[in-house]
Order: sequence, then structure tokens, then C-alpha cells
Amino acid sequence: MKRASSLALTLATLSCAVLPVSHASATIVEIFPSNADSSCNEELENLANGLKPGDVLILHGGTYTQTCRRATTVNGTAASPITIRAADGETPIVARPQPANFSYDQTNIEIVSSSHLVIKGLHFKGGDGGVSFVGGHHVTFEGNEIYETGNNALRMNSGNTDSFIIQGNHIHHTGLLASSVGTTEGEGMYIGCNNANDGIEIKVGSYGNTVRNNVIHDTTSGMQYPCIFVYGGGNGLNIVEGNAM
Repeated sequence: MKRASSLALTLATLSCAVLPVSHASATIVEIFPSNADSSCNEELENLANGLKPGDVLILHGGTYTQTCRRATTVNGTAASPITIRAADGETPIVARPQPANFSYDQTNIEIVSSSHLVIKGLHFKGGDGGVSFVGGHHVTFEGNEIYETGNNALRMNSGNTDSFIIQGNHIHHTGLLASSVGTTEGEGMYIGCNNANDGIEIKVGSYGNTVRNNVIHDTTSGMQYPCIFVYGGGNGLNIVEGNAM
């Protein structure tokens, strides 16, 4: 059993400009999507993987899409976290070309072994899963939207995860894989390791979580499963409050 602890859950070519920030060693990187889809070697992925402590990556409005695996490893520090966010007042959409029957062969984005990272205001559209955290610690995922996935929206079921804040996000229209193609769980958030079909599911061994102020709807439409299902615990309490389901 992998552990997922200390969570706070409160629900193609790109051009770039680099500007200095107050930290001598940190930069602000601003990127814009192109009009063409990128098959591989996406600049968004490359730039994210090159970020250093204190850096800020700002995505301007439009669609960033590619067909190959999109994986990032981003490590800031407690004193100088890294931020990846939407430009003020704009809507950047991180996407994949939609296949027939929502039969995606890739997760939209994998965030692997990352730490002291803030992701804010982005839209993640499509993918087998929307956003997959593969291990990591001290990550804030705030004010994002995940939708139209073949299976789950947000996954934390591979590798140890610790000290995550997941708050103010909008998750909807998950589990859209056609039944003629295969089966799907379609959880809004899949935290820990097991099998079920719920909007937010907190697994055995996951404790100290706060699930607050989320809006949960259209998860595995037609299935008889709860929007929030908590059967974790063990070493501490879980708090569930202020959610609309």
C-alpha cells in the first residue's frame, strides 16, 4: 500500500519571454500556445522540467496539446517554491487530441517526484487520467479545472505522496470511456491504492485529510457510487465539510 498522507483537499511550438524577478537566481517564464498540435517534444513540458527554485512559469490563454507522454519533475525548496500558473484573466488549456470513444492511451500530464510546487489556474482537458501525481511532497494544486477524461481526473495512487494541498478545483465529466471499449472507474480524485468508483475517495491508511468546499458532479454518470467516500483513518482524523455534491 502506498501512502497518501497530510492532504488538504478543498476543491506545436511555443514562444516564450523570460523576465527577472526579485530573486537573483529566479526567473519568470511566459509562454503562448501555437496554432498547431505538437506530436512530441512539447516546449511546455521542456520548460517546466527546466524550472529552478523560485521560478514562475506563466501560461497564456489557448490550448497546449501533444500526443506523446507529458511528464514533468519540478523541485523547488521550502524557501523558494516553484509556481506554474495561468496568466491573469486568461484560460490556458492543457489538452490531448480527443480519440474516438475517449479511448486515450496516455494520461494528460504526469507530475513525477516533485516538491515545493504550486500549480494554479490551469485547465486540464482529456487524457486517460487528467493529472497524475507520481510521488512527491509539499505540492499545492489550487483553482484548476480537470474534465472530459476517459477515466479518473486526479490520481495519487503511485508512489508516496505527502503534504499536498488540493483546494478550490473544479472536476467534472470523468469516466467517459465508452463501455464498448472497456471499463472505467472515473473517480474525481483517486487517492491511495484500491478499486472503486467515487467522486473523492480516501483510502485505508490515508489520514489527516481535509475535504472542503469542493463541487463534485457528473462522475461516472449512471453509476451508483457516492460523490465522497472516506474509509481511511487509522492514525488521525479526516474532516469533510462545505462540499456541494
